[in-house]
Amino acid sequence: MADTTLVPLRIFVVEDNDDARKTICRLLTELGYIIVCEAHNGDEFLAQIKKMSLSEIDVCLLDVGMPPGQYGGLELGRKIYYDTGITSILYTGYGDPDLIASWMGEEFVLGYVLKTAPLAQLHAALGSARRNKTMIERYRILFRACTYVAQDRISTIDEAYKKIRRYAQNNQIRVEEAAERIFTQYEALRKAME
Repeated sequence: MADTTLVPLRIFVVEDNDDARKTICRLLTELGYIIVCEAHNGDEFLAQIKKMSLSEIDVCLLDVGMPPGQYGGLELGRKIYYDTGITSILYTGYGDPDLIASWMGEEFVLGYVLKTAPLAQLHAALGSARRNKTMIERYRILFRACTYVAQDRISTIDEAYKKIRRYAQNNQIRVEEAAERIFTQYEALRKAME
């Protein structure tokens, strides 16, 4: 059963086999995950994501062996990541360890699950995705805050990080919280100037 103390992961499922997609969506829903959208192939995914807010998606469950349209499985995963920062768990029928090892070297890949694996393995991979997403979000906010501080005071990213760390120490808060405050302030200023 999914951990109900946490906000459920919001998953976009991309699988070309209709029966397999419906089954995996039903099982994930029963485990407490939220299926925000489903797509039959990469082209359909790209059309649907244009209508959504990126904040609606935590992770993609991506079939590697989709027939190529404009994008096959891996190409789609790369495009999703480089265009949006959304990472994927690969869902595959291929069990070749060398092939899987090559996929795991890709930036966008949080993990993989064989289609023949027990549901518990998919659940574990999604738990890992939640932890990775939380960590990635913290670093993304920290990096954005550093970028704003560096732009504002014409310093390097390293100097900006030191300033944020000093701010955190002076206010007796965590660095992540200091970065969040700075990021929020600069975003508000940026939006006010638009």
